Amino acid sequence: MNDPLLLTEAEAAERMRLSPRTLRRARQEGALSFVLIGRNIRYSESDLAQFIDRSRECLSTSAPARRSGSTRSPSTVFDFEEVRAARESAKRGSSKSNGA
Repeated sequence: MNDPLLLTEAEAAERMRLSPRTLRRARQEGALSFVLIGRNIRYSESDLAQFIDRSRECLSTSAPARRSGSTRSPSTVFDFEEVRAARESAKRGSSKSNGA
């Protein structure tokens, strides 16, 4: 037997820095192997290591990240020349009223 030490749920959770509930859920989903001795559930260190390896994700090879928000831009496109002409005519209008 390579793993003489079996850990309780609390010990395994502490070692992995997870909550016992997270381990329990992984066990119930079949993602985490365990040893059942009577009614006692125990985890071997190799089972925990395999769980970590199976849970590991490499972001460069996983699916592309989802976009946040909508794909349409909420901004409005303005014609630069039109806006500039409107600003200049507004400036001329205000300078004529100030100069008169």
